[in-house]
Amino acid sequence: MLYEFEAKWVIVAKILQMRITLLKTEPSVWRRLLVPDNISFRKENIKFGYDYDFGDGWRHEVVVEEILSVDPNQKYPFCSAGENECPPEDCGGPWGFENFKSAMADPNHPDHE
Repeated sequence: MLYEFEAKWVIVAKILQMRITLLKTEPSVWRRLLVPDNISFRKENIKFGYDYDFGDGWRHEVVVEEILSVDPNQKYPFCSAGENECPPEDCGGPWGFENFKSAMADPNHPDHE
């Protein structure tokens, strides 16, 4: 397991709608997350970068798109939208991911499994 989160019941005033995009992927890989506002973001349209696995160059752009009211029937954090499959671990960064997709799309490719 790469990450472990501990869920606690907290009272929050607002929910942040965040879009996380994996840069240098085509088609774009992204997710929209709804998270409690107690993670220290207070304004909409905050944008920052996030690097995952420095050796492979996975760069993400994180944008707080909107601040929403809490839905008492929803558990948070919650992934509300997204497109395309995430790359497998240790595939060699964005460039290796492109090679991986080509190999998987071609049954005659030597790396097709």
